[in-house]
Amino acid sequence: MTKIDGDGTWFIGRAADTKDPAGNVEDYIGDPMAQETAFEKLLHVFYDHPIRITDVFELSIMTERAQYLLAIPKFSLAFLGALHYDQILLHQLRQMPEQFLPIAQKLKRELLYRRL
Repeated sequence: MTKIDGDGTWFIGRAADTKDPAGNVEDYIGDPMAQETAFEKLLHVFYDHPIRITDVFELSIMTERAQYLLAIPKFSLAFLGALHYDQILLHQLRQMPEQFLPIAQKLKRELLYRRL
């Protein structure tokens, strides 16, 4: 299930963990379409479909969701494939190493450190 946290962010949680399952939707400060798109792309990973990641923000969302779903190894491989075919994303990651480093640590692929 999904929930809006007290700080206005969206996350996936267990229904048993809360008395107020949805939270207050009006408190959400992010872009719901960005969250939905990132989650949909993450679902493609489970079916071995290629993915295209548009920017570092979307990559961050997808990594957080993959970590929650214990799917980092699967997502990490799909990300390497996406990175191989998308030179624009690779360029973005090289321009913003401070934002990408925490993501790279979660993905745990040494190739990421060599390519960037």
